[in-house]
Amino acid sequence: MSTLTAARYGKDKVRVFRVVREGKWHHVVEYNVCALLEGKIETSYTEADNSVVVTTDAIKNITYYLAKVSPHILSPERFALHLGTHLVSKYAHIDRAYITVEKLRWSRIAVGAPGQEQPHPHAFVRDGDDKRIVNAEVRVCPLPRPYFPPFSSLFTSYP
Repeated sequence: MSTLTAARYGKDKVRVFRVVREGKWHHVVEYNVCALLEGKIETSYTEADNSVVVTTDAIKNITYYLAKVSPHILSPERFALHLGTHLVSKYAHIDRAYITVEKLRWSRIAVGAPGQEQPHPHAFVRDGDDKRIVNAEVRVCPLPRPYFPPFSSLFTSYP
């Protein structure tokens, strides 16, 4: 008889693009995100019960939502942790989230007279094929068991 030893699934190639406006100065972020989940999902393979599966559309939509509202969007490391933490805390049967974020490089366009160029506050150009890749693994960690001293030690007699 076959045994399922591990199962991981998720959504790859979620493209995220966001402009963050801070007054006149803007920032551009473009990510390719992959989110893979592990947990108590064996029944989806062994009993054809997909009730434990978080749909790939849900993973994609959560990624888009967090990309829109997350205060950590400018840092791919923090965004990966934010997304992974959200997924493992929202779904009780998910134990781990593996998040990969590829940050594509955008640079400000230089404007001004030759020799006196300044970076434009809100005009950008895609700058080469450089990618910054972040891999994050977020796990559900059970809380440590509290220590309670023996009841008798609470009433120690002193001379």
